[in-house]
Amino acid sequence: MIKVVLDTNIFISSFIFPGSISDLIYQSLIEEKFICLVSPDIINEIANVLRKKFKWNETNIVSRLKQISRHSTILKPTVKINIIQDVPDNRVLECAVEGNADL
Repeated sequence: MIKVVLDTNIFISSFIFPGSISDLIYQSLIEEKFICLVSPDIINEIANVLRKKFKWNETNIVSRLKQISRHSTILKPTVKINIIQDVPDNRVLECAVEGNADL
């Protein structure tokens, strides 16, 4: 099965825009049509964006994070990458390298 690391924007867009392409990707994650790789850094970024930018309450944030965690493989990358100016994107690359992601 294909291993995928999703950028935080895919998760956020799926939550904010039901029926969007991002939501279809998220539904495929829930249906386990691919192996989703995430790291604690990615999970924290999702929570922070939902909390700060979209003013979600903690109950809804925790619910979504639990759902992601149940349907994903959580990795703790050992390699630090610093090649992209947008620092959070480096965390996505670290997770992809650690999990030998296909996409």
